[in-house]
Amino acid sequence: MTAPPNLENEKDLLISIIAGNMDSFETMLHYYEKPIWNHLRRITGNNDNASDLLQETFLKVYRNRKRIAPENNFKNWVYRIATNTAYDFLRKKRHIIEISLYANEGSETILPELAYLELKKKYLLTIWKRLSSRFLFTIEQFFSYITERGSLMRKLRSF
Repeated sequence: MTAPPNLENEKDLLISIIAGNMDSFETMLHYYEKPIWNHLRRITGNNDNASDLLQETFLKVYRNRKRIAPENNFKNWVYRIATNTAYDFLRKKRHIIEISLYANEGSETILPELAYLELKKKYLLTIWKRLSSRFLFTIEQFFSYITERGSLMRKLRSF
């Protein structure tokens, strides 16, 4: 990790980054790369995901460099972008069913047909869990309605 830029030097670097100077951007990138990667690693729990999100974070920083306010805290801004990028990734990942292409802990890959069947099985189980809970709730409502109606009908007949 390079030496941290002092406050005046950081403002000069930020002004240079806003102007599109790649050398200044690389200087800032090298300083923040390791701490941001560690931050992303803590959020995702995965080295590969942290590395991918690090690249995405710095790409967003570069694309939005014109929005940098040199008088504000650049470090907080970069960390906020990294955190939001990680949370977006985790939100999207919740809806993705992942399967391993390895049979066991060994290195033998399973056939694509088996991978497809495994994926289909997990997908169907997910749908079943969602539907069954809704279906059971509907059945309970139905029986509750029938019971209430039946007791009401008996009361009306005896009246």
